[in-house]
Amino acid sequence: MKTTFSGAISKLYLFLIVFTTILCVCAGYLVIRKENTYFVSQQRANTVKDTNHIASQIETKFFGMEVVADRLARYVSSTKDISRTAVARAADRLVALNTDVVSVAVAPDLVVTRIAPLKGNEKVIGTKYWQVPTQLASIARAYRTQSPVIDGPVNLIQGGRGYILRYPVFVARPGAAGDRFWGVISIVLSENGLFISNDEGTAYTQDNTFAIRELNRDGSPGRSIYGDKSLFEQDPAIETLKVFGATWQLAGVPQNGWATAAPNQTMLVMMTLASIFVIIGAIFSIRHFAQRRQEAYNVLSHAVEALDESFVLFDADDNLLMANSKYKDAFGTSKEVVKPGTSCELLYRVAALQGIFPDAVGRESAWLKEQMEAHRNAESQMLQVEGGRWVNISKAKTPEGFTAAVWSDISAQKEAQLAAEAANRQKSEFLSNVTHELRTPLTVISGHAAFLANDSKLPNSKKIAKLLDAEGPAPDLGELRRNVSAHSALITTHGEKILSASQHMLTMVNDLLDWAKAEGGNLSVAPVVVDPSELVGNMLDEMKQMAQSKGIALDCKCDGEKVIADPSRLRQVIYNLVGNALKFTNEGSITVIITGQGERTLFAVEDTGCGIAPENMEMIFERFQQVDGSATRAFGGFGLGLSIARQIVLLHGGTLRATSELGKGSRFEFDLETAPADEDTGTLTERSRLTAVQ
Repeated sequence: MKTTFSGAISKLYLFLIVFTTILCVCAGYLVIRKENTYFVSQQRANTVKDTNHIASQIETKFFGMEVVADRLARYVSSTKDISRTAVARAADRLVALNTDVVSVAVAPDLVVTRIAPLKGNEKVIGTKYWQVPTQLASIARAYRTQSPVIDGPVNLIQGGRGYILRYPVFVARPGAAGDRFWGVISIVLSENGLFISNDEGTAYTQDNTFAIRELNRDGSPGRSIYGDKSLFEQDPAIETLKVFGATWQLAGVPQNGWATAAPNQTMLVMMTLASIFVIIGAIFSIRHFAQRRQEAYNVLSHAVEALDESFVLFDADDNLLMANSKYKDAFGTSKEVVKPGTSCELLYRVAALQGIFPDAVGRESAWLKEQMEAHRNAESQMLQVEGGRWVNISKAKTPEGFTAAVWSDISAQKEAQLAAEAANRQKSEFLSNVTHELRTPLTVISGHAAFLANDSKLPNSKKIAKLLDAEGPAPDLGELRRNVSAHSALITTHGEKILSASQHMLTMVNDLLDWAKAEGGNLSVAPVVVDPSELVGNMLDEMKQMAQSKGIALDCKCDGEKVIADPSRLRQVIYNLVGNALKFTNEGSITVIITGQGERTLFAVEDTGCGIAPENMEMIFERFQQVDGSATRAFGGFGLGLSIARQIVLLHGGTLRATSELGKGSRFEFDLETAPADEDTGTLTERSRLTAVQ
């Protein structure tokens, strides 16, 4: 059972570990996936945001450059020329807004005459654009379209590279139709100026890489304006710009490329693994404590199961928590009701209905109420159960309000108690009998002794005294002789009565002394070779007068051989058996039978007396026991004769047995060891020595 339970526990925790691991892995996977998805989408959103912002900034910058150029063009149209101060003022305003603006140049008839700021741009003054082919093309395009165009990036005359806004200026012809081409206003923007913030003067490309290309009129990719054109193959964030009649595409890609995973993915993986280890550790800790608790429970269960007594434990609500098999066995066929959760009241009710407690039969409800009251008060009880057994139920309350009970089988103690009470009654009865038995002969002795003590008051004594004291002639000798003889006979009669009573009392005292020796283990025998026929014959001759006085025939059938026995003790046994037979036989006969049976010789005493009831057969051999033990019983004696006789026979290595039929008579028999044929009476043989030692 323990192995199965431990196996179930191990499988359960293994399942929990596997399930928890899978759950944590799935949860970690979902979190990492969500985090990756969020990071990628956020990265694209940020890139799109930056791309859109840069596109807006580029458009704003170009719009600002166009506004400045347009103002200068209007100024030229109204004055037919432009002063250096006007150019410088316009450049200052533009540079204040866009720090990436390199210069503002005015070239009437395509010759640069004004430039601001002048510092750093001195080389440009006097430049004839028709002499600079790389820049003439954009001027020609502006002239043809009569609209501003953007050129670049190109190598700048003043050095470096940049983007140039070409704004063509046309002025009216006085007296002629149409406008004439006056020249061009050029605003130069540094190459990196497209990606410089107007607010902070810092680049937008710290986290992203950008590229710009021009689209042809049919929408196909045209020339590359800025950056690596391969960015357009990397799924970039794209913004489309309208720049002075041209269409540009701005592509933005993170500097390290598009991420497939969040940067904290490793941390999330480590956290997932750590969570798995922590949970598994917690499961192992729980399992450890559960095992310790189970081990403690098993130790308690095994200790309770090992008890020789029945044990049961109820909780604070009087429901069963634990019980050992001995407690369950007490319920017999209904032991299946003894299980955790069963109420105490139900258990007592089942026990009452099954008749386990005889005291509950016929009064189940009242008995159940008594038991529940005793249970709630934790009162110990002594109850009789079926089969005549007795149990002591010891109960105790725990600090938690639980009730523990131990059922101890005290049948042996109860029997000992009953036996002690019976022995006490026997002792009282015996003392009463002893008093009665000793008082009877003492009364006889006292009465007859009183007569003898008052001899002068006896009738014959008075007659003798009168004859001797009479005056006159000599007394009549015949009369005197008759009175003396009568007086002597009366004294003899009183003396015989006193002797008989004293001998009877001596016999009872001897029985008491023999019983005391037997109780102390001091009763002994001195076995020798004995002729049982002679011993029994002499004893029966002494008892014939008593038998004849009751009209009972006393006979002996002796055909046995010599035996090994203590003569005085053998005589005592036979005397007790024959004496009991005379006591309880009023008519018929008493026969003593001695029969040789090889190595053993059987002795039997049969009578035709009142007999003994079967239920009293064993009792008659117990000390102080008679079938009628009351002080008013019909037959006297202490009830020690048969008990002493059995002890004497046991000391000889034999057994005293009895058979009887009520109203027809009884038979007492025992066997002794047969003596060797060549041994003389009164000798002590080797076997008799051994018997004496034993």
